[in-house]
Amino acid sequence: MGFLKKDSDFSSGEHYSVVSAECYFQGTLSVQGSLRVDGTLEGSVDNARHVIVGTDG
Repeated sequence: MGFLKKDSDFSSGEHYSVVSAECYFQGTLSVQGSLRVDGTLEGSVDNARHVIVGTDG
């Protein structure tokens, strides 16, 4: 799993996947690249380079 980063560190231009504020995800999420979580995620994240948790995530 990747490293947790601050919300302000997210502007690198890197490709990423998003769990948006309106989304709820339960289970195992496998991500290539980085993941930003603004919604609710219950479970685990595999293979992510970075996991960014937004202020509302």
